[in-house]
Amino acid sequence: MTTCFRLISLLCLSIALSVPVTGQAAATSSGKFVADSVRPFTQTQLVELLKREGYGSVRPLGEDNIHFKYDGYDIFLVITKMGGISLFFRMNQIPDFTLNDVNERNASTRLSRVFLDKDGNLVLTNDLLYTDNSNDTPVILFVRSFHVSIKMLINDLIEKRDAIKP
Repeated sequence: MTTCFRLISLLCLSIALSVPVTGQAAATSSGKFVADSVRPFTQTQLVELLKREGYGSVRPLGEDNIHFKYDGYDIFLVITKMGGISLFFRMNQIPDFTLNDVNERNASTRLSRVFLDKDGNLVLTNDLLYTDNSNDTPVILFVRSFHVSIKMLINDLIEKRDAIKP
């Protein structure tokens, strides 16, 4: 089952990254860097896109952050200074998940990465550097593939828990 998730994730990511981005980077008045030929998504556009796609509890947080629910999971979207998008999913206090486990998972998983935050919570994250707001398909596929990454992480944790049981 994990192999199927990884194949789907790879397919979604390859589609999302297949659109070339060209141009030179320039700073905008807000201090964000964007390529001349690129039109980054605004927070308002992304909120509307997530709502249109049926995600629950979509709400802006501050200037460049969005919180939404996907399949019951709380996901945070951050618009980066380069105009890209980062997604974050946090799992509170996962017992027996060490820095070694984080390093092993990051070494074997290519689409997303995990880290332990300052409170010891496990955080899954992924980035999209696509910034053409005239085509929202890559963003939709990116969010969907992140959901697959969440499921893969949960499956990995279940496998680890079952391996630890006496």
